[in-house]
Amino acid sequence: MTMRRYRSSWPVPGRGFTLIELLAVVVLLSVITAGFAFTLKRPLSRGRVSSDISRMIFIDRVMRSEARRFSRPSRLTFHVDRDGAEGAELRRGFPKENRNRRVLSLRSLIEVRTAQQQSGETVTIDVDSSGATQTYAMRFRGPASHSATWLLIVGGSGQVVLDLDQSAVDNVFREISGETTPSLSK
Repeated sequence: MTMRRYRSSWPVPGRGFTLIELLAVVVLLSVITAGFAFTLKRPLSRGRVSSDISRMIFIDRVMRSEARRFSRPSRLTFHVDRDGAEGAELRRGFPKENRNRRVLSLRSLIEVRTAQQQSGETVTIDVDSSGATQTYAMRFRGPASHSATWLLIVGGSGQVVLDLDQSAVDNVFREISGETTPSLSK
C-alpha cells in the first residue's frame, strides 16, 4: 500500500500577508489617525469656546428675565478650577432657598472677575429682582495655548462686550472702582 500524502492548502505561497506587512499597515494607520486628530484639535477648540460663550450669554439673559418675571433675586455661582484644566461649573439658584441647581459645565472658562472680587475658586454673581447684576467678566481659553477671549457683561443693562484684552478689562474695573475712565478698545 502506498500512502498518499495530503497537501494542506494553507499557507499557499503568494496568498496572505506576513506579520511584517500587517504591522506596517497598523503603524501607517496609526500615523494617519494621529495626524487627523491634530488637524481637528484647533477647530474643535474654537467651537467649544464659541459654544461656551453663547451658553453663558444665554444663561445671563435667562437669569435676568426670571428675576424680573418672578420679582425675586437669583444667583449665579461659578466654581472655577484654579489651573483651568477642568474649566468651571456654573450653578444657579435662589439665595433664600438653600438649594443650588447645576446648570452647565464650561470647560473653556478659566477666570471670572468682578470689580469687588478677583478671580478665585468660587465667584458669586447676585441678580436682584429688577434683573440687574454687578458687572462681571469671564476669560475663556482660546484655541492656542497663549490666547484667551474676554467676555464682559455690563451689570445694569446686561450688555455684552466680547473680544476684549486684559488691559481693557482692567480699565473697565478701574472705572467701576472710581480710579480712571473706561476704555473698551482692543
